[in-house]
Amino acid sequence: EAPVELMNAIDRMMPMLRLFRHGDGALALFNGMSATAPDTVATLLAYQDTRSPAIENAPLSGYRRLQGGDTVVIIDAGRPPPEIFSSTAHAGCLSFELSCGLQRMVINCGAPVGLHDHRRALARATAAHSTMTLNDTSSCHFASANAEHCPEGGVLISGPRSVRVTREDDDTSDRVVASHDGYRALFGVDHTRSLTLSKTGDWLSGEDYFNLVKPRRAAEVPDSFVLRFHLHPQIEVDISADQTAIYLGGVETGVWTFSAGGLLLAIEESVFFAGLHGSRRTRQIVVTGNFRQTPLVRWLFVRDGGSYEGQADDSGRD
Repeated sequence: EAPVELMNAIDRMMPMLRLFRHGDGALALFNGMSATAPDTVATLLAYQDTRSPAIENAPLSGYRRLQGGDTVVIIDAGRPPPEIFSSTAHAGCLSFELSCGLQRMVINCGAPVGLHDHRRALARATAAHSTMTLNDTSSCHFASANAEHCPEGGVLISGPRSVRVTREDDDTSDRVVASHDGYRALFGVDHTRSLTLSKTGDWLSGEDYFNLVKPRRAAEVPDSFVLRFHLHPQIEVDISADQTAIYLGGVETGVWTFSAGGLLLAIEESVFFAGLHGSRRTRQIVVTGNFRQTPLVRWLFVRDGGSYEGQADDSGRD
């Protein structure tokens, strides 16, 4: 018989593995995760005697999972790892992934399959994640890769030191609010993100807020931001004539609409690094602005036929 300590460890691993699992069986693309063979994960989980559900809160690592109906949201709300474990870590704090049924919709770009792939540095940048990038700068800074001692990538030099997370669940929705200070030293700004998923899974609302914790420092630097929502290659995307709404669709997902309170939206090129057969071209939704003028951005994904009864998703100063 296997030792009791080993069996207890496996019992703790399986719910954590389920936390990262989307409806298509693949694992979420955080911190160096690459292509997943869904049948391998399914086989692994099938050997577990106890069919334990996915955990929703992993406070030691910072990950959170929201699930409503057939919709899943997985969030990275944790601090970067210690330097010794950071050679494959990514600057994706407060990024999230969204899936509906058997189809992933919003993703991170993931990591190329080969450890020596030169594109790994690009995949580690904040811009390769579905979160906010400030002044075209990543929230983490990494040392340059060393071909002899650290070929897969440089270790973490700086990044968020404080990541605060709260969770609020009620009868109609589940909400996670998280913030990080990765931009405080450079730009005097903290980033706070709120994600709320309805119990039915018909809508996901978000807020991204820029808190000027060092107003004098913030006044001295550029204030441009970009919110990115990278899309899975299988998602079809179109934009309204006035560029204030984007329509998303897939075989499994039905039609969803994205809006950001009347702000102008754009669809740009992106790369899905974590394909089973190599990197693939894909697209991303982009929202741009200036945090002094627009310190709060509210945005919304809603499924066709769904009913969103939250506050109006307008943007600007409260």
